[in-house]
Amino acid sequence: MASRHRAAAASAAIVLAFSLVACDGGQGDDPAPTSATVSFPEEPDKAPTVPNPITPKAFIENPCTSLTPEQRRKFELDSGEPKVSDVLGTECRYLRADRVVRVRYADDRAGLQDLYRTWNAHIRWDPQVLDGFPAVSMYTSNQIDGTLGPPACFYAVGLNDLLYFYVLSQDTDGSSECGLAKRIAAEVLSTITDDR
Repeated sequence: MASRHRAAAASAAIVLAFSLVACDGGQGDDPAPTSATVSFPEEPDKAPTVPNPITPKAFIENPCTSLTPEQRRKFELDSGEPKVSDVLGTECRYLRADRVVRVRYADDRAGLQDLYRTWNAHIRWDPQVLDGFPAVSMYTSNQIDGTLGPPACFYAVGLNDLLYFYVLSQDTDGSSECGLAKRIAAEVLSTITDDR
C-alpha cells in the first residue's frame, strides 16, 4: 500500500478505507466481510485506533513463529533466537548475512500511542496503513546491537489499542521507504492474520 505522508501541522484527518475478509478455511458459516476505517487524528501526537483489533497470543508467546520457514528463506534469515523482556516484550532476533533483524511484540503498554508521544524526536516519521492496520515507519538512532551503522528502520503495526509489533533493521536497501523492515512487517502481519 502506498505510504501516506502528512506534515505535523496538517489539520485534516487522513482517512483510508479498507476491507478485511475473515475466513474459517471452508468449515461453513464464514463471517461476513468486515469493513472498517483507520482514521488518523488531527493531532500528530495522537495514535489512530485499531478498527479490527487482534491479540495473537501464540505469536507473543513464541515470536520466532512470526515468519514461516518460506518467509525466512525469502529474506535470507536464520531460524531466529527468542528473547523475553519484562520491559520491552517478547522478540525474535534473526540474523542475516549483513544485518540483524528483530521482530518484537510490545504488549502491556499503550499500543501505538507510546510511539506517537515522541513522534517529533525521530529522524523520519511516516504514519501509514498496512493491510488494514495502522502502522508507522520511522528511523531511530543509528545504533543497533551497540554498533554504529546506517540508521535503524523501525516499522510498527498496531494490532490492538494496547499492542503493536515492530520490525527493527538496519535498512540500507530501500532505506528511503524503510524497505526491508516494511516488507518483513507485511509478512509477519500475513502470518498472524492467516492464523486467525
